[in-house]
Amino acid sequence: MITATAMTIDSTFSDDQQNNDESNNTESILKKLLTNLSTLNNRLIRIEKIVNDLQQCHRNDQQHHQEISSMMNNQTLMANCHMRPNRHIALLNQQDINGEIQLKQISTNPIPIISMKIRLQGFKVGCDPNLNITDCNTETTTTETLNNNESTNERTAFGMHIHEGSDLSYDCQSVGNHYNPFNMTHGAPNDTNRHLGDLGNIYADQNGFVHMDNLQFYDLSLDQHDSDHYIVNRTIVVCEVFHFLKKKFNFMNFFNQIDP
Repeated sequence: MITATAMTIDSTFSDDQQNNDESNNTESILKKLLTNLSTLNNRLIRIEKIVNDLQQCHRNDQQHHQEISSMMNNQTLMANCHMRPNRHIALLNQQDINGEIQLKQISTNPIPIISMKIRLQGFKVGCDPNLNITDCNTETTTTETLNNNESTNERTAFGMHIHEGSDLSYDCQSVGNHYNPFNMTHGAPNDTNRHLGDLGNIYADQNGFVHMDNLQFYDLSLDQHDSDHYIVNRTIVVCEVFHFLKKKFNFMNFFNQIDP
């Protein structure tokens, strides 16, 4: 009887151990499944991101091709002018102007029209004698550049012109006169009688930035076949003072050449 009782106890203990082992195995399997599911979910998230990036790239490519196609159909011509300071004047009069002027023309238009986008910075503004600025050229009225009304809002105005030459060896001093192929008198950019190079004024804000978009100028061309109005490889000059529209200034401060 004692022997039989001992065998019964051993058998019961063995069954309990087996159940515990099975439970541990189940928990281990569940943990592995959860880990695998988490890993799979992370991979799916990465795959989804890759798919979204590819779709965005495809959309960007389509947009780029549409823009190129539109440009080809419209025969859009473009040029850039990277501005730099005039270093051949007195140091106190120098201004660290930099930035870019972008020019665009749809050559299929019967009348050449150039659209201009200006992004410049570094202008000295106001009437600060410490900056050697003694003349206030701040305007508070509304001025018109062709078909664009530009509210100066107490911005500082600077005259801008295209000059006939491209010799930058002495900065503004070596680029020649205003571009004036028809020998007209000095005028505003929307005057019939004007230098073709008369571009009116640009306006700097109180921080010395010039941001102007879609300025349009007639009778200027980026098309080399239109020789009388062709301005590529000429020079854009910004004057230290604003443009009186009927008076010519010879003192220039910052400039650069128009590049195709």
